[in-house]
Amino acid sequence: MDPGTLLAIGSTIAGIIGANQQNASAEAAAEAQHQQALKLYDHDWAMTLRSHDFAVADLGVRIENDNNVKAFREANAIQKWNTQMEIREYEHKNRVDAFNRSEDIFEQQIQVNTFSSMLAHDEANKFFEEQQIANNFAKEGLTRDLFKALDNSDFAKAEIELNKHTSIQGAATKRREAELQYQSKRKELGFKSQSNMIEQLQNEGKAKSRGTGRSAGKSIQSAMMLAGMQQTQIVENIADSKQQFKIASTAINQNMMAEINAGVLKTANLENVMEYKRQEHNQGLRELQASMDSARYNLNSTRMKINLDKQVADLRANANRMLEPTIGPEIPRPIKEPEINYLEPLDPVKGPKPVKGAPQTISAFTTMANALSNLADFDFSTPSSPKPKN
Repeated sequence: MDPGTLLAIGSTIAGIIGANQQNASAEAAAEAQHQQALKLYDHDWAMTLRSHDFAVADLGVRIENDNNVKAFREANAIQKWNTQMEIREYEHKNRVDAFNRSEDIFEQQIQVNTFSSMLAHDEANKFFEEQQIANNFAKEGLTRDLFKALDNSDFAKAEIELNKHTSIQGAATKRREAELQYQSKRKELGFKSQSNMIEQLQNEGKAKSRGTGRSAGKSIQSAMMLAGMQQTQIVENIADSKQQFKIASTAINQNMMAEINAGVLKTANLENVMEYKRQEHNQGLRELQASMDSARYNLNSTRMKINLDKQVADLRANANRMLEPTIGPEIPRPIKEPEINYLEPLDPVKGPKPVKGAPQTISAFTTMANALSNLADFDFSTPSSPKPKN
């Protein structure tokens, strides 16, 4: 036989021997795997029961913890609500106290403003009354000065009138005296003229009795010439006396008229002075009236300002008042939390035993462990889906 055939035969034999060995090994491995699968099956079942017991215990612990947390949260909410209610009442009481204090301060401020306004009004009225008193005294002074000037003017006028009458009476007296002197002088010259005429007649008679002729004629003529000269002198003296009387009368009348005119001038001057005094008096009265009008206007302005200041002070006090406090809405009482629903673990179910030579699948324990693991990760306190633990 050629070497190739031998080699092929050797390979075939070796292959058969190897296949037999592989089959033996596979059988041994299958048996070992079957035994291992049985052990794992028993172990998985034991672990499944254990995991179920743990899940039941864990659920009980969760329920107890959730109840404790729920009770704590509810108690804490009630305590917080009570505290908030107490704070609400306390703050409202403080606001009420502050409001009452603000009202007391407001009332006191209003009283102070009213009292201050009354004092200001009293001071303004007193000042106005003092101005009125001073004005009345000033009026009395003006009236007294006017009356005094009138009295002085009346006395001066009376004196002027008296001087006028005295001057007229004096002039009349002087005229009567001059007239008496003139009449007496005229009578005296008349008597003297008559005496001359008688003496002339006597002289003529004597001349005639002494003789006749030229000498007697000359004596008569001389006596007549002397008597004529004397008579002429008497007539001239009478004329001079009359002229002197007229001159004296004129002088007396002129002096009288001068004194009367001087009195008229003095009276006119007094009238002018009195007119100026009256104007001065009236001007003083107008000034006093204007002063009182100004004082009255200032009084009204002061009163208006006092009232305005009081209104501003009252408004400021009112603006500083606190608003009347009102208690806010009552804080809602905390409601109880909803009851938590729990899903109890499923009872364990024993799976089929492993069969020798059958394909191996995932063990029942592994399946149960995964299920219990998902169950352990589920949050039973809320109805939501499972969430992984951190």
